[in-house]
Amino acid sequence: FSTLPEYDNIEYIRIYRTVAGTAGVTTYRYVADVGIGYGTFTDQRGDTNTGEELASTGWDPPPSDLVGIRMHPGGFMVGYAASTPRTIRFSVPNHPHAWRAADTLTTDYDIVGFGISGNSIVVCTEGPPYLLTGSSPDSMSKITIPVPQSCTSGAGIVEHESLVIYPSPDGLVAVDGGSARLITSEYYSREQWQELRPETMLGGIYDNRYHGFAEGGNIVFG
Repeated sequence: FSTLPEYDNIEYIRIYRTVAGTAGVTTYRYVADVGIGYGTFTDQRGDTNTGEELASTGWDPPPSDLVGIRMHPGGFMVGYAASTPRTIRFSVPNHPHAWRAADTLTTDYDIVGFGISGNSIVVCTEGPPYLLTGSSPDSMSKITIPVPQSCTSGAGIVEHESLVIYPSPDGLVAVDGGSARLITSEYYSREQWQELRPETMLGGIYDNRYHGFAEGGNIVFG
């Protein structure tokens, strides 16, 4: 095994080979670590003497147009590709470079952005929001939150305590678990809110208040 000039910090190569399982499923299992410059390696291990299964089977790099990336407390990332805006994607826990095609969920509307609330993920879309719950990408479940409020700006999504707040065409929406409500309805009519141009809103939390900056004006709410 010769050196790899583009990766001059590699010291050894880990070898795996296929092993047929009892159920007819073929897996890759560990054989040996071979140092760079070792020469020719001959595998003399029997199938029953191979090591652990290759953990990275099915791992792929993230899509080149991955956007909306957020970190989940479980150690994995969530995002979506701009070219497939209705597919929620997850990285392998503790391996942000690895994304599995099997770990995806779909929405009925284009995704605008995400908010994290505890171990839950709020998916803000061009239709109603969704709530994802679960501790790992392969165990995530999805429900539709019954509120007819789309998200106008991914940059306007913020997290505050247990809430995820986002701008909609009618005002600010606060998502708390599987429920959501319009929290600015007593202060802004739809016409007044539209004058702010909520599709341009950039949001943040400061001093326990939502601060929104938009081309039509700025707000402080809380």
